[in-house]
Amino acid sequence: MVSLINTKSIYTQLKDKVVLEFAQINTNDKLQYKPCLAIVVITKKPVDDKDPEDASTIACVNIKAKMCAEVGLNVLNFNFIHSEYDKIFELINKLNDDPEISGIMIHHTKKNIVLDSIYNMLNPEKDVNGVALCNQGLVMTSIDTAILHPAILAGI
Repeated sequence: MVSLINTKSIYTQLKDKVVLEFAQINTNDKLQYKPCLAIVVITKKPVDDKDPEDASTIACVNIKAKMCAEVGLNVLNFNFIHSEYDKIFELINKLNDDPEISGIMIHHTKKNIVLDSIYNMLNPEKDVNGVALCNQGLVMTSIDTAILHPAILAGI
């Protein structure tokens, strides 16, 4: 027998739970700031170029940003084309040092060697996807010891 999963209901329940948890954290810890996720998007072409692969990455990022806003997270989006490495490195350093940035997520459409360098520049405490080398090791050995739990791996 096949059972259908009501994903909208599950999403709503999880979203409501996260909203309540954020409210409790803000009340108990009296946070002086609102948690903030920085999303760095690296595409093959400029965002307005309408490349199909880039468009799907942008759509995914927009959905994540919307979901973050719904639960009370601030989101900052930064868009680069893959050849702008110096600018990307500079931004990652700034985000790592910024105390108001709670997490950093990298989205890309083109895998290359420089991308590993970008991943490894991430402050492990802000590495939302668990892509920095030290976090990859922690995730592979035991997800319970990882600083941040990557959503995809935590969901498996």
